Amino acid sequence: VPTCVQAQMESIRKILTDISCSEGETNAALEALAELYCGDVHEDIRKFAFTSGITKRLVGILRSLSNPSLLATAARCLSLIAYGNQDAKTYFARLKAIPVFLSLCEPLCKTSAHKMEEQRLLLYEHALVAVRTLTFQNSDNQRLFIDNGGVKRLVAVCNSCLSPERTTYRAEAADKLATLVLGKKMICRALNATKGSPLHSSTVKMFPSLSKNESAIGSQYPAYLIDLANEEQHWIADQMIEANVALGAPLEWPDESAVKWTCVRVTAVEDGGHVWCQFLSKEVHSRVTKMVESLESMSPPGLLGSATAVAMAAGSPCALYYDPAICGPRGCLTVPQWCRGRVLEKEEGRVWMLAVDYGITMHVPPTHLASLPQPCLGVPPQAVPCKLMGVKPLPPSFIILEHIAGIMHNMVLGSSLFINEIKVFHGLDMLLELVQLPDRECVVEALRALVCASHWADIKPELGQHGAVQVALKLSALHKSDTDLMHTIMSLLRNLLAGCHENCEVFKREGGETALGRVLHEIKGMEVLATAVLCSFSATCAKGERKRNLAE
Repeated sequence: VPTCVQAQMESIRKILTDISCSEGETNAALEALAELYCGDVHEDIRKFAFTSGITKRLVGILRSLSNPSLLATAARCLSLIAYGNQDAKTYFARLKAIPVFLSLCEPLCKTSAHKMEEQRLLLYEHALVAVRTLTFQNSDNQRLFIDNGGVKRLVAVCNSCLSPERTTYRAEAADKLATLVLGKKMICRALNATKGSPLHSSTVKMFPSLSKNESAIGSQYPAYLIDLANEEQHWIADQMIEANVALGAPLEWPDESAVKWTCVRVTAVEDGGHVWCQFLSKEVHSRVTKMVESLESMSPPGLLGSATAVAMAAGSPCALYYDPAICGPRGCLTVPQWCRGRVLEKEEGRVWMLAVDYGITMHVPPTHLASLPQPCLGVPPQAVPCKLMGVKPLPPSFIILEHIAGIMHNMVLGSSLFINEIKVFHGLDMLLELVQLPDRECVVEALRALVCASHWADIKPELGQHGAVQVALKLSALHKSDTDLMHTIMSLLRNLLAGCHENCEVFKREGGETALGRVLHEIKGMEVLATAVLCSFSATCAKGERKRNLAE
C-alpha cells in the first residue's frame, strides 16, 4: 500500500475513533473511507478496517447518531467493506449489525410517505444495500435477519412508504394543493408545451381522463408548464414543500424566452403536481359568452322529456348535467348545471364523462346527457392540463424496492425455515406486487426470488393461491420484447406447474396454453423454455386425453 494511502488511512482512523470530532469532520472521513473501498481493494487496506477498530466504530456510529446523511455514508462504508468478503460478513454478524440496519429503516414503518426527505430515503437505500450484502450467501446474517423480524420489517417498508399508489401520499398532496389553489384566481408564469413533443406527451399522460383516450382526446389538448402564486404573491410550490407534501425541483424552463405572465383560475386538481386551469383575460370572447348563455338556458334533465339520443363513442361531445346530489363535490363545481362534456367510457347504467371546460371527470346516468346547443360547437375547451413547476412528487424510490427484492432473493436461497417466515409475514404477496412495478431492475430481482421460492413443493400451491400463475402470464404478454426477462418468467411458470395440479387448473382456466402457443410462434429463442413450460403442464395433468390434445 503506498505511503500516502497509509497516511490517509491513519488520518481516517483518528477522526472516526475520536468521538469529539464534529459531524462535518466525521462525514468527510466517512466519504474518504468509502472512496478507499470502491473498486478493487488491496488486501492490506481491507484488513486495516478491522485491525484499526474502524469497523467497530462504524457500527457504533450507526447505533448512536441521528444525522441521516452521516448514517447513510456509514452504512455505505460498511457494505463496501463487506462486499465479497465472507470473513467481514461473519465479523459483522458477531457485532450484530443486521438489527442495527433494520432499526434504521424503522421510521419508514411509522411515517407516511409525504414526511420523508431525500436524505432519509438515501439512508434507507444504503441500509438496505448493507443488509443485502451481508445476507448474500451468509447463513449467520440470514439467521439474524429472520430472528429480528426482517421479513415483517421489509413488508411494512414496502407497503407503507415506497409505493405511493398504495399510500395516502397522493391524496394528502392533492388535498393540500386543492386547499391552496382550487377555485381561486392565481398569478401564473406559463409555458405552452408544443403538441406532439415529448414534453406534451409526458404531461398529458399524468391526466387519466386524457391518457385513457390519448388518440381521441389527449393529443388534441394543449398542455402547459406553470409556476403559480396566490394574490398575496406567495409561490404555491414553496408552500407545498414547506408542508412536506412535495420535494423541491430546479425551476428549469425548456425555453425561458417563451414563458408568459398571466392569470388563471384553477378548476380541478389532478394530484399534488398537476391541475386544470382556465386562462383568464380582460375581455371574454363573444363565442364563449354565447356558449355559457345557451347552457344556462337548458332545462334540467327531468324537464327535457325523453332522453335525447347521444353518441356514446369515446371522445364524442355532448352536454352533461352535473348534479352534486349524484356526483358529489367535483373540483370547483358546487351547484347543478349543464356543462360541455366528452364521453370517456360507457359503463353499465352510467357514463364516465369529462367536463371539458373544467377538467373535471364524473360518472353520470345516460339520462343526464343531451345534444350540445349550436353555440357550444367549435369553441375550444376552456380548461387545460398544467404541470406545476418547482416541485416533484416524493419518489417511490424503485431502487429501494429493488434492494428489498434482492434481500428476499438472498433469503429464499436459505433454509426452508426462512421460506416459511416469508410466507407467514406476506413476503410472497410483496414479491408478486414488486414484479408488476414499472421498474425493470426491481422486476428482475423479484422474479428471481419467486423462481427460487417456486422450487419448494409446499410453496407452489401457496403462490398459486396468491395469483402467481395469472401474474406470470400477464408478464409474459407485457415483456415479449425482453428476452432475458422472458427466460425468467418461463422458468417461474415451469416451476409453478411442475407437480402442482392446482396451478395447472389455473393455467388451463386462464388460457395458458394459447398464451404460450403465441410465445412459441412470436418470440425467437423462447421455443425451448416455452415448450418446457407446456411439458411441465402436460406431465402434471391427470387426464391422458389432455396430453393427447396438447400433443396435437
